[in-house]
Amino acid sequence: MVEPQLLAGRSDGSVAKNRLGFLDGLRGISALSVVCFHATHCSQYGKPAGLWRIPQLFTSFGPLAVPFFLALSGYGIMLSISRGGNLRVDTRYFGRRARRILPAYFFALLLSCAALIITKQNPKIWDVELPAFSISAIVSHLILVHNLSSSSCYKLNGPLWSVATEWQIYFFLPLAILPAWRKLGPLGATLVAASIGLAIGAVFPSARFHLLAVFALGAWAADASTKDRLAKQFEHGLPTIATLALAWILYVPLGQHTAGDLVAGIAAALCILFLKDSRHRRNFESKYLKTLGDMSYSLYLAHIPLLGLLVMPAVMRHAGPNEVRAVLLLGVLWALSGSYIFHLVCERPFLVKTSR
Repeated sequence: MVEPQLLAGRSDGSVAKNRLGFLDGLRGISALSVVCFHATHCSQYGKPAGLWRIPQLFTSFGPLAVPFFLALSGYGIMLSISRGGNLRVDTRYFGRRARRILPAYFFALLLSCAALIITKQNPKIWDVELPAFSISAIVSHLILVHNLSSSSCYKLNGPLWSVATEWQIYFFLPLAILPAWRKLGPLGATLVAASIGLAIGAVFPSARFHLLAVFALGAWAADASTKDRLAKQFEHGLPTIATLALAWILYVPLGQHTAGDLVAGIAAALCILFLKDSRHRRNFESKYLKTLGDMSYSLYLAHIPLLGLLVMPAVMRHAGPNEVRAVLLLGVLWALSGSYIFHLVCERPFLVKTSR
């Protein structure tokens, strides 16, 4: 995830932060799309019918949020690194990454375990999260390698697979992407990242490690945004819309998840370049979207156990599929409220404003 502190991008403070505040909006909308997707999915009841197809159509963009998160993360981190001029991370890099990602992640694990225990692992509530409490699932989640095996990838809390993938990607930035960047330039580094990601993904397909290329695309957008001549080539929104539509077609109707992720990463990079100097960026800079962006990581981590706890009463009294879906739609508000409290208690205390 991209920290709010990284939005400034350079030390001259408020001007740069105001220019890049739209990233908060993008992060917030992406996280909310994931919540809405899971709230309307209800895979155990089959495909939605009738009016339920309408929200399902809009929320079907939810799976594309992960590439957007990774591209935004690559953009924010590269923007910070490039201030140093030597394209190298400092000694505090891994400590900052750990402090940003891990505390809230472990709190989310506790919340997920509590929700599973309270609901007695009811299979009408939980899906891929079960069986939850195997030794391999627990240990692999504690050391963030659960994404490497399909048997543990989605246990306890399905969306947490991407946290493990992002954590692992952080190590490849100083070990592979930046060295390739210094020798081969942005395009070469992106191709190297794609090659490494696809190779690892062939061995560990559940990890979707091709997202390393998406992270590099975000870093490329950070480099391109500092070059006016290059940035002006993306001042129109049509390429962003077209690539996002293509990503949706690849991912949803065709089921081509790898291609969909990569195209969505391109769309995210183009979206950043388009909005950076566009008047449309103001649409993503409202105080509500800023708040949503600030808590987006907590929303992503906590929404599954929160939704599981809310739907429990409806399931226990044998409610029908439509009633459960209605409860889950209302549950979006519950997830937002609960995730905000989670953000205040389990995430924000670990965010410190330090010189990047």
